[in-house]
Amino acid sequence: MTDAYSSSDKYESIVVGQSIGDKIGGPSSLANILLDSVYEHQGFDAYDVVNRYVSWWDKKGFDTGPVAEGVFCKISEGTPVTQAVFEIDESLKGMTAGCGPLHRSVVLAGVSFLDIDQLEKAAYQEAKLTHLSDIAAYSAVASVRIARLLATGVKWENVIENCITDLPEDVVQSIVNWHRPPADKSAFSLSVLHSALHFVGTSESFDEALERSIAFAGSANYSPVLSGAFAGALWGGLKPDKVRTVGNSKIHNEYKGSTKTSPWLIGAITGDVVGSIYEGYGTKRKDFPLFGHGCRFTDDTICTVAIADCLMNGGDVADYLRKYVKKYPHSGYGGMFKKWANDPSMGPYDSWGNGSAMRVSPVPYFAKDFDDVLYLAEYVSSATHNHPEGIKGAQAVAVAIWMALHDAKSEDIRSEISSRFQYDLSKTVDEIRPDYRFDVSCAGSVPQAIICALEATDFEDAIRNAISIGGDSDTIACIAGSIAEALFGVPDDIAFITMEYLNDEIKCVLSQYVDVCKQLNKSKSKLSEEISGGEQRSVAALVGLAIGDALGAPIQFMRRDTYQHVSGYTAGGTYSLEPGFWTDDTSMALCLAETLIEKNGYDAFSFGEKLIRWVDDGYNSSLPRCFDIGDTTLRAISNYNRTKNLDCGITGKWAGGNGSIMRLSPVSIFGQNNADMADIISVEQGQFTHNHFVPNFACRMLNAIIIEGIKTGNKQKALQAVDVEGCPEELFHLINGDYKNKSRDEIKSDGYVVSTLEAAMWAVWQTENFKDALLLAVNLGDDADTVGAVTGQIAGAIYGMDGIPSSWVSELHNSRRILELANQLYSKRYQAD
Repeated sequence: MTDAYSSSDKYESIVVGQSIGDKIGGPSSLANILLDSVYEHQGFDAYDVVNRYVSWWDKKGFDTGPVAEGVFCKISEGTPVTQAVFEIDESLKGMTAGCGPLHRSVVLAGVSFLDIDQLEKAAYQEAKLTHLSDIAAYSAVASVRIARLLATGVKWENVIENCITDLPEDVVQSIVNWHRPPADKSAFSLSVLHSALHFVGTSESFDEALERSIAFAGSANYSPVLSGAFAGALWGGLKPDKVRTVGNSKIHNEYKGSTKTSPWLIGAITGDVVGSIYEGYGTKRKDFPLFGHGCRFTDDTICTVAIADCLMNGGDVADYLRKYVKKYPHSGYGGMFKKWANDPSMGPYDSWGNGSAMRVSPVPYFAKDFDDVLYLAEYVSSATHNHPEGIKGAQAVAVAIWMALHDAKSEDIRSEISSRFQYDLSKTVDEIRPDYRFDVSCAGSVPQAIICALEATDFEDAIRNAISIGGDSDTIACIAGSIAEALFGVPDDIAFITMEYLNDEIKCVLSQYVDVCKQLNKSKSKLSEEISGGEQRSVAALVGLAIGDALGAPIQFMRRDTYQHVSGYTAGGTYSLEPGFWTDDTSMALCLAETLIEKNGYDAFSFGEKLIRWVDDGYNSSLPRCFDIGDTTLRAISNYNRTKNLDCGITGKWAGGNGSIMRLSPVSIFGQNNADMADIISVEQGQFTHNHFVPNFACRMLNAIIIEGIKTGNKQKALQAVDVEGCPEELFHLINGDYKNKSRDEIKSDGYVVSTLEAAMWAVWQTENFKDALLLAVNLGDDADTVGAVTGQIAGAIYGMDGIPSSWVSELHNSRRILELANQLYSKRYQAD
């Protein structure tokens, strides 16, 4: 046994050895949290330590053992520490003598400013934070004694003799019998203490001791963690930056010569891996090992890869996220996200956390333009993080990456993010660092991460900036790394080391994503492929609705011909909207489309809940709020929200508005193969808000027109499809075709359902293409957006996507989302028997 290294070297080797022995990561994570607290407070502060432990547990806790897990959960729920420890001990019938305290506190032996008395007191008190058992506490005391004695050069036989003073007899026996081969592989503290002493005491080197301990332990890390610490104290010579070495291995070909325009996503993943062992510790320095012991990829990487997989293959974001969580269940997910992932019936949970921003980096490489960046960032976030702050955080990161990829300077990126998202990016990293604390909100972590990237001199500096401010280090470093990759590229050696942490499946997805993004040339995807025939007419029935809504919105409620005639999208107007933004017609249509897709049919409760979210939170709105909602619609939704009674629609003469036909086309697309079913659903969805026989029958008529348009693409046949049995007197003139011979002055465009349907049919009849029909309709004024929306449904079904001006599609707000829903409606259309 050698004494070639100094005590200070051996102190460091205690920590390094403990980490090397930890194959899973929980013990070394908690040990690092403990060390950070002790160094920050220059001593053991039980209150600070337990708060850090619980914060880590709530965010990413894993591999703590049942005792600590139970205690942390109770404390997180509000139970006082002492009471939590007693309750867990009682629930486990006193079986709380596990090795957790030994694993955590042994690293304290390497803290030079703690004398032996302080060291032993800290170890005992730390053990009692989770384990009521005296055996566990005194075993922890013995462990720090042994490690400190070994590190100060005391000979092995003298260590054994000097470490047993004032210890319980059970602990003494486990130590003095160190030479006997261990038989118990359990987590019992005395067994772990004994086995660690045996393997170190009967070996000739660190590697031998650890290898024997690992072979004995099998898949568990009970003995190796403590063996690694003792062996590090005895032999020394371990350095944090030497544990994972690149050596002379050849750099992976796909990363050699990587540039900032190559969509590897390795910047985000590097930040996650490097930050994984510092998360929640309050690290406030930049001179840490870049790839420290215990590093691993966590939920940031898993969710990033899931989004990349989803974008390149098409499909539902929620499905991909849940699939990856199932494959990698122990990756440190947040509590609410984990609950969501394991409950397929659970929808978005209004989160404003930084989980949306940490997974968004695939978006800028895939998006076709700046607007698409904003749309896709919202799309991949909203499956879980549909709160405006959650969406804003993701969009800000995506925009920063997009701008960097397009050679924007850091100051220009800072200016754009500050003005567009109202983030304060004025502070420097040095100004942030002293007072910054753990914060998982987008508002409290995304601006800081962006600053860390923009202030950096290179990629590695960005990662060090991010971790040096403390807090949610892996996620902040993930975000900063994703931006820094676009700014500087990732050095080959760093990319290679990061790749060593990844399995073949994740490497394969990354490689495929590179190929897909190159092939798409950042402009194409399976969500917007060319379509033909009935499919393109189906899609156009929904896209046309939104286009008509957006064209008419700026002149909504204006008297006919008192405005400059509409020839395309314009800004301003009634709601001061951006060009291409739409109103309540499209918002409700999207809610209806989602219901039909998610429930594989109409479900009034699902539709009602989505409408409530629209009213309360601006869900599926083009603005962060609900607007332009009709009185009848609002009253009906309020009725449902208050009573949860499906008989919530407004009746009587005031229920004759056009609110139920403005949103209808999703029903027709979905039900085109079963006319009877579509007819029933058209009425049911209408009755939810407008429970009156005239709008109910208008829904049936419009549904018939759209389905015939989809099937035939023939204007005359579509408009003749309104001959529906039982037509009320108010609508009979539409069946007779009286509207065909009316002049413009004879066509009303107010909010009455009969007027709206007649104006739309008239506009389609008078023209020969989609564009002319829409412009003729919306320029009637008054309720221009709904007249446009209904006209767009009919004209879209007849003329299809090929007949719609391409600029009207590309400049339509959230056009990709609308196209996606339309395609899903067509794909899931009801198949008649």
